[in-house]
Amino acid sequence: MIFELLNKWYVFSIAYQMKSKIQNQKFTDRRVINIHEEKEVIYWSKLLGCSPEELKKAVKKAGTSPIKVIRELEK
Repeated sequence: MIFELLNKWYVFSIAYQMKSKIQNQKFTDRRVINIHEEKEVIYWSKLLGCSPEELKKAVKKAGTSPIKVIRELEK
């Protein structure tokens, strides 16, 4: 499961960066999870298949690294 989520995260990250460059927008750094921005919480919650509350708890416990958060959510 962790490899499927990491693959999904990588593909979405690349696609988002390409879309942002095409539209001349500043893209968000997908190497960290920022729970202080609502759009980030929505993005990561959908991607990881969890509720925003679960995501925030996992980030507070494991840190902002997506890999660590995925591992925390799998517990």
